[in-house]
Amino acid sequence: MKGMDLLNALGQVQDSYVTSAGDFRENQGQSRRLALHRAWLIAAIIALLLMLVSCAAVFFWLQDRSIRKEPYTQILDSEGHYITPTEKVMDTVTMFGSSGSNLQKAMAEWWNFRLDYPAAFDLNVTEADYEKIPENYRYTYDCYTLDMVEKLEEIAEKYDLQLLGTEIPFQRYQYDTVLQALGVTSLLRSDAQGEMENGQGYISLPKNFYFEFLVSLDGLEKAWAEDISVNYSFSQLGYFPGFGTRTLDLEQFRQWKYTTADGTEVFLALNQQGAGIILAELESGSIYMDVDSNLGGPNFPEPETVMDENGLERLADLFDYSIQPQSVDAAALESTLDAEREAQEQKMRDSVKTYAGFTEYLLEEGPRFTKQEYAFCDLNGDGTEDMILWADGNTHTWFLTMEQGKAHEHLWSGEIRILENGGFGIINRNEETEEDYFYYYFYPPMDNGYPFRFDYSGNGPEWTYEDAICGVSFRYGTWKKHTSIQDTGTVIQESEAETIIAQHPEKKLDWQPVWDYPVDENGRTLGDELSSRTLPQSDAEYLAFYADAAEQGDIWFLNHYTHFALYDLNQDGIQDILMSSDGHSIEYAFTWKYGKAVTQASPVGYLCEGNAMRYEEIRSGKDGEDLLYCQIRQFEGNTLVTLADMVQNKASGEWTDQLTGLPMTAEEAEAVIASYPRVELSFRPIDELYQ
Repeated sequence: MKGMDLLNALGQVQDSYVTSAGDFRENQGQSRRLALHRAWLIAAIIALLLMLVSCAAVFFWLQDRSIRKEPYTQILDSEGHYITPTEKVMDTVTMFGSSGSNLQKAMAEWWNFRLDYPAAFDLNVTEADYEKIPENYRYTYDCYTLDMVEKLEEIAEKYDLQLLGTEIPFQRYQYDTVLQALGVTSLLRSDAQGEMENGQGYISLPKNFYFEFLVSLDGLEKAWAEDISVNYSFSQLGYFPGFGTRTLDLEQFRQWKYTTADGTEVFLALNQQGAGIILAELESGSIYMDVDSNLGGPNFPEPETVMDENGLERLADLFDYSIQPQSVDAAALESTLDAEREAQEQKMRDSVKTYAGFTEYLLEEGPRFTKQEYAFCDLNGDGTEDMILWADGNTHTWFLTMEQGKAHEHLWSGEIRILENGGFGIINRNEETEEDYFYYYFYPPMDNGYPFRFDYSGNGPEWTYEDAICGVSFRYGTWKKHTSIQDTGTVIQESEAETIIAQHPEKKLDWQPVWDYPVDENGRTLGDELSSRTLPQSDAEYLAFYADAAEQGDIWFLNHYTHFALYDLNQDGIQDILMSSDGHSIEYAFTWKYGKAVTQASPVGYLCEGNAMRYEEIRSGKDGEDLLYCQIRQFEGNTLVTLADMVQNKASGEWTDQLTGLPMTAEEAEAVIASYPRVELSFRPIDELYQ
């Protein structure tokens, strides 16, 4: 029996399935029996009722907050497939104001008034009309006529609620200032198992606030856990918030109650698209969060690619629900924010003038670095700052040096840290297999100040790994210290390793997103410029773009390829170019990214059904035997995920699952391969790229 059958039956229990007392008395002498399926149904209903009595709010807390229902027609199922049009209902739900409260009644009355009120366009409202509306009514409550102002005041008085003051907006670089003004140290717990970026948003005086930021969860090896969008709102008790309603199909949400790590009871809801709600009702007010773990992803994602219930609970555990925001001194805060805004704008103007060479470089190469951060640092003490490009979790670091007014790129393939003493720390690690290891070696400052040789005249010292002066390592559960890179090491305690690392502190750099890099004095950013670039609209335009990219050298090893094909490898709506040297297998895939051709995947191998890719390679084993490596991967959004990774010893015929480390039978390996049948692409001769 389905859960919906039970819920539908609940409204019919008394009439259809329960014999009344009078009927029972009248038929005492008769042997009446309910049909067996009805008996089972009654038992199931009783069990459900008992469960609902104890935890009704767990399942239906959103329904309790509904203030309006609107019909709609559903034409797609949860996986994005067309279905027979089905009449459904959307509920408008109040996130602030529990069921039956004055606040919920006020929000319902204001919401329904707004829905029935003519739009500003229909009333021919002018800018002069807007100017007559006080700021807090105009911006906080979106009033555009004096009639709306009067109605809002009437509702607030009727339900004994105070109206909020004006809004004070702020940017990410002003986040700490705003928290300080609110008397809040952090929105996260001190022991939170995750991090958040600085937020942007606004304060509604005296102390309501709204922040937007990204959060990452520690310890979850899931792509969605790295960038969870959170819209965080706090509403003070006794005040009428300017927003806080959502219109939802409540059947799409799993709802439950959860007690967080600090003992706070919160209400949670999550749908199959990875969008969730966190609500906490506190003595001082309410905290309401909209969260999205499918930021920029498809409308109908695969379940494993978005946040699950455990993930939402982990997210709820991050936050500090004991915050007590204080009323904001509006004049002092606005004065500080204005000063910070002017300083930031001056910094951008100075950056544009000072770093023109870097700007020119990023306008050309920026599409390669959209997820990186940048920082400036005079690495060699010549008075000219160099640019460093790096991303957390990325094993590459780019150094840009200015030479004769031009930026030159130097790639460091590995993790590198710039130290306070002008030296460098080099990290080599492997934390993805059982044989995990971590090496951290420290190097003195180079004569030229750089961790690489770029003196094109051939003079000057060449930095090598052997120059390390000391280091620490962790392998097989043991910490060691090293006096040089050749030293096999002396066993030490973890505390001593931490002391050695602390003796070589990193240089504090001002890291900023490359996306926000200023490219002109008007505040236009690199992200603004890249986003304005137009995507090709036809195969002919794609061919022209990739042909030009090949001539510019952005498509590598061009002379090696004999064939190509246009194909959307990750189903993002962009035609990628797949390069082949035999007209069957794919060696490299390149894609359009903000007007530049960048690597999409390599090596690819063969395309399989479901847009999976199978790559096979023969390598030599330690005893000289041939090892056949077979890897099957697939894109989830822009992330390449490994579905299967197997190796066969050709000499013995034995197979091993690389993902689990366990042996496989030949039949199991063949079954995996057979489940991803090849798809033949329509490759074209490379000469046609230039026609």
